[in-house]
Amino acid sequence: MGNLGRTLLSANQSISKENRLTSIVLTLILLIAAGFRFYGLRWEDSISGYPHPDERHLANTMQRISIPSPIDWALLNNPDHSPLNPRRLISNDDDVARDLSLPTEPSQVNLSAAKAVYEALGDRGLAYLYYLDPMFAVAHLFDFEDFCLRYATQRSLIVEMIERAFERTRGELTRMLAQAEGYDFLFYTGGPEVATPPMLSPAAFGELVTPYERALVDMIHNAGYLSSIHCHGKVRLVLDQFLEIGCDALEPMEPPPQGDIPIEEALDRAAGRMCLMGYIQDQDLYTASPAEM
Repeated sequence: MGNLGRTLLSANQSISKENRLTSIVLTLILLIAAGFRFYGLRWEDSISGYPHPDERHLANTMQRISIPSPIDWALLNNPDHSPLNPRRLISNDDDVARDLSLPTEPSQVNLSAAKAVYEALGDRGLAYLYYLDPMFAVAHLFDFEDFCLRYATQRSLIVEMIERAFERTRGELTRMLAQAEGYDFLFYTGGPEVATPPMLSPAAFGELVTPYERALVDMIHNAGYLSSIHCHGKVRLVLDQFLEIGCDALEPMEPPPQGDIPIEEALDRAAGRMCLMGYIQDQDLYTASPAEM
C-alpha cells in the first residue's frame, strides 16, 4: 500500500471514530432529554389537592402528554399535533374561529367540596373561592408571545374574546355567590399579573383587566363578600388600577427585585382602601437560615 492509500485509510478511520463519538454523544443527549421529559409525570399523585395554582397548571399540562399506540412517527414529528407537545389550545386562526364559535354559557357550579373545607377549617383559617379572570381566561389559551402580538395587531379580536370570557365568568360568579350564602368565603382571582409591566403596558392593563375586574368585584361586594387579587411581579405602575378595581386585598406584593415598589410607598398609596398581603421573598423560605427568618 502506497503512502496515499495509507493516508486515505487513516483519514477514513479518523472520520469513523468521529462519527461513532458523535453518535454516542447524540444518543446520550437524547436519553438525558427523555429522562427529563418523562420523569415524574405523575408527581402530583402524592399531593392531596394542589397547594398552588402553578402546580395545578403543571399537573394539567403533564396530563396532556401521551404516546400514540401504534407509534405514528409523522404525528410525533408534527409540533402542531404531536401528543408529546402540550401546546396551547389556540395556535392559529382556525383555533381562534373554533373558540369564537363556542357558546358563552357559564359552567355549572357545585360548592359542596368548598363548603366541606370551610367546615373542616373552622376558625383556623380563611377559605377562598376562586373565579376566573376574563383576561387570563383568554391569555392562557395562547402562547403568551402570540397573545401579546395579537393584542398589538388584532386588538379588537382580543377584546372580543375577553368580553365573551367576561360574560361566562359573570354567569359562573352569579351561581357561586348564590350557593355561598351563609359561608364567609373570600373570593379571589389570579391572572392579572400576566398583564402587568413589563409584559404589557399600564394602558393595556387598563383596557384588558380593570373594567372587567371592577364589575366582578362590585358583584362580590354587593353580595356581602370580600375580594382578593393574586398578582406577582411589578405592580407599581398599576397599583392605582387595583385601587380603582376596588378589591379588598392584593397579594403577594413582592419586594424588589421580583417587585418594584417600596413597602412605604405601597402602604401610603393603599392606606385605608386596600389590604396588602405579603412583601416577603418566598425564596428566603428555602435559602435563609432560621436566624435570618
